Amino acid sequence: MNDTIQILNIQISNSKTAYTMKKIQQYFQSESLNLIEVVSMDTLLQAEEQPKLQDAIQQFDIVVPGDPEILKAAGIESESALKEIEEGLFWKSLARQLEKRRTKVYLLADSEDELQKVSDYVRKRYHGMQIMGEGILSEQTLSEESVVNHINAAGVECVLGFLSTPVREFFASDNRAWMNAKLWVGMSSGVIGSDTRSGRGLQALLMKLLFRRKVVQDQRES
Repeated sequence: MNDTIQILNIQISNSKTAYTMKKIQQYFQSESLNLIEVVSMDTLLQAEEQPKLQDAIQQFDIVVPGDPEILKAAGIESESALKEIEEGLFWKSLARQLEKRRTKVYLLADSEDELQKVSDYVRKRYHGMQIMGEGILSEQTLSEESVVNHINAAGVECVLGFLSTPVREFFASDNRAWMNAKLWVGMSSGVIGSDTRSGRGLQALLMKLLFRRKVVQDQRES
């Protein structure tokens, strides 16, 4: 099995979650910040239209598929691989690891409401995580520097960026050298639920159809 697949010019991990968790353990021993992205179909479509966003994502150490359709687009039909995504195994495994090692964590979200939701969820379910700080980051944030300073002042090992695209990708890649943490994990707040699938509504169906069409078009042109 190949370690990565390429979808819309983005290298995406095709490794088992257990292997990714071992890599994360190694990252905590690193001297520099390592970046992980849980990528969605929507993010891949945006990156296909925005070269700067594509460049930012390509700087990440690991890009984890956040939707089964991403693997299917690469022709991967492994039941176990698809099930890992459907059941949100990456987040659950990451959260358990952060809890077990009592990791010092900083939470970032798009708004007060989102931050409250994420904070309540993490604090209630994962008591071992040490939440050292929380912040809001959006396209309206006046100074990314102030957010970075707040993260550094909190003395954390891991930043969980529950943010929208492209805010999370640009912030992580642009400020990688300035954040004094070991690990950044960027994802939408929907990832932390028990079901990471895109849903069954009309909007989700249209997203899947558009995504498949774009992937097929890209494959024909390459």
